Amino acid sequence: TAWPVTASMSRPDSANPASTASSGTTARAKVRALWDQDSATLVVLAVAFVGYSLYLRGHLLAGADQADYEYAAQVIASGWHQIVDRVPLYPLLLIATGSTHGPTMALFLVQLIGHLAAVFLVVRMARQMGVGARLRLALAVLLVMSPVIAWMLAGGNEGMAEFFVVLGAWSFTCWLADRRPRWLLLLGVAAGLAAVGRPTFTLWWLAIGVVVAVASGGTPAARLRTALMAVGPALVLVLLLVGFNTVRFSYPTTTPLLPWNLSTRTAAFVERLPQSDEPARSALINGRDLSLLNGESHSGVVYIWPVRGELPSVTHMQGRELDQYMIRLNAKLIAQHPLSYLTAVATASGTYVLLAQPDTAGGSALGLVWLGVHVVLVMAFAVQATVIGGLVLLRKVQRSTVLVLAFCYMTIAYNWLIS
Repeated sequence: TAWPVTASMSRPDSANPASTASSGTTARAKVRALWDQDSATLVVLAVAFVGYSLYLRGHLLAGADQADYEYAAQVIASGWHQIVDRVPLYPLLLIATGSTHGPTMALFLVQLIGHLAAVFLVVRMARQMGVGARLRLALAVLLVMSPVIAWMLAGGNEGMAEFFVVLGAWSFTCWLADRRPRWLLLLGVAAGLAAVGRPTFTLWWLAIGVVVAVASGGTPAARLRTALMAVGPALVLVLLLVGFNTVRFSYPTTTPLLPWNLSTRTAAFVERLPQSDEPARSALINGRDLSLLNGESHSGVVYIWPVRGELPSVTHMQGRELDQYMIRLNAKLIAQHPLSYLTAVATASGTYVLLAQPDTAGGSALGLVWLGVHVVLVMAFAVQATVIGGLVLLRKVQRSTVLVLAFCYMTIAYNWLIS
C-alpha cells in the first residue's frame, strides 16, 4: 500500500497502481490496509474507549495540578492580564472544552482519544520495525491497562505531552522510511506543541536536531539543513511564547516556575544559605521543616509551594523580581554545594522509575498487582536496552531500527535528566 511502511522500513513503491487511483479509493484502500494489518489492535482500542467511557462516565481522575491549570485557563479566558505559571496549551484546551471551572465530558473524550491515538501510533511504529502481530497486540493491551492510562485520564497535561511525544517519534520513523520533508515538519510541530504544552520539553528540539542530523547523512551543511527543518517549527513556537510573555509582561520566559522547581532540588540543604540572605533564609527553613512535620513528603521537597505565597511579605518582592531572587538563591546553593545538589538529583532519578498514579486510579489490590508488573517491565527495559546495545556493536541490527531506538532512548534520557 502507499501509506503504511513495510517492516524493513523501505521506501513506499511510487509505481503502485493504487497511487494513481482517485482520492476516495485511495483513502478506502488505506483504511482497509490498516484494518488488515492491525485489526486486533483497533478492536482493543475500541473496547478500551467504550469501557473507560462507561466506567468513568466522563469524569477525569484527580490531578495534582488541576486547580492550577483551571486558574490559568480562567486568566487567559478573561483577557490574559497577567503571566501564568502554566504554559498555555493545556489551559487553552480547557477553554475549548468548557472546562475552566471543572472537567467536562468533552475534555475527558479528548484526553481518552489522545491516549488511544498515541497507542495506535506506537503499534504502527512497532510494525514498521518488524514486530509481529501477536506482540503488537500484547503491546496495545498493555498500554490501555488502568495504571498506564490513569495519568492520561487525570486533570493535567501529561496526556497531551504523551500524544505529542509519540507523534514526534512516529514522524521520525516515517521520515526514515521515505525521507519526505513533511515528516520532519510534522516532527518539529509535535516538538513545539510538546514544549508549549509541558515545560519539560522546552528544549527537546535541541536533542531532536542532533538525532536528525546524525540520521540524515551527507555533508555537514546538508545535515544542518535537514536538522533545521525538524527543529524550525518547534523553535518558532517556543520563541512565540517567549516573545508574547516579553511584550505583554516584560518577562522573557515560557513559565516563571523555574526558580521554584529548582527549590525542590535544594530543599535538603537550604539551611546552608548564609545569614546575609535573611529573612528569606529563615522563611525557607521554617517552611521546609514544617513540611516534614506535617508529612507532606518524606523529604520536604514540596515545601516551596506554600512558602511561595509567604515570601512576598517577607522579602518585600513579588512577581519577576521575586522569581529572579529565588534563582540567585538556588544558584548560590548549587554552586557552593554541588555534591548535595547531585545527591538530590540522584534521589529523584531513583524515584523516576517508580510507579505513580493519580488519586482514585485504582484500589490497593490493583496497585499491588500492577507494582509487580511495573517492576518486571523496568527490568525488561533494562535487559533489552543492554541486549540491543550489544547487537548494535555486533552490527546485527538494521541501521533504521538503531536510529528509531536512538530517538526513543534520547527522548527517555532527556525527560529523565530534566525531570
